[in-house]
Amino acid sequence: MGKLEGYKCVITGSTSGIGLGITKKFIEEGATVIGVGRDFHRTTELGERYIPYKADLYDLDQLKSIFDFAAEKFDGSLDVLVNCAGRGTYGTIENFELPEWEENFYLIMRAYQFTTKYAIPLMKNSKCPSVPNIINIASTSGHGDDAMQWMYCLGKQSVIRFTRLTAKQNHWLRANSISPGIIDTPIFQWCTPAVKEIFDYENHFEKFAQIFPCKRVGVPEDIARVALLFASKDGEYISGTDITVDGGLGVM
Repeated sequence: MGKLEGYKCVITGSTSGIGLGITKKFIEEGATVIGVGRDFHRTTELGERYIPYKADLYDLDQLKSIFDFAAEKFDGSLDVLVNCAGRGTYGTIENFELPEWEENFYLIMRAYQFTTKYAIPLMKNSKCPSVPNIINIASTSGHGDDAMQWMYCLGKQSVIRFTRLTAKQNHWLRANSISPGIIDTPIFQWCTPAVKEIFDYENHFEKFAQIFPCKRVGVPEDIARVALLFASKDGEYISGTDITVDGGLGVM
């Protein structure tokens, strides 16, 4: 029997990268997952315990509809929410434009906060063996001051703080965040041309691999294992914390 046997979960950003890695791990461990995304071509082999739900998290009506759907599918209850949808944004304070600001803060800050708001009433009806859990994917950028990613840094800082406040206000559930470091996901393929000139990710990954103790860059599975710890009974004594998963880069 898996560690999440019978669990009912909602995972945003479930169709690629870290979100897809967490989705696969949860399903392997017995959970049923409502996977939120917009393009499901990578999820066609996940089986009947993956329930795709198409929604644009920039739209609050569509965001709320996720939990109306979850209430119907899961008989009014929810055990685990994973907020993983996001994207990197680049640019200095001098050259950003309003659409970039809105895209960053609506997806990272507003979406995480409203998914939590709509999930909590369902989580009060959870009957899972462990305490219901909210897992927010933050970033090591949320612990730093990267001037070229200042919007992303602020957004991920807010995720870490919001997670702690969620745990503090709701003692009957657990809320934790994970701060990934360099993880090999499609997000690097979406960089702007200017950033790609600075960060040649294939060659940089090889350079990073040489300085990590494990001699490789991170993969979504690394984050999925920590998410499994948080979600399962193994992590029931952990709440209000952030775990950095960066291969030791932060202490190099």
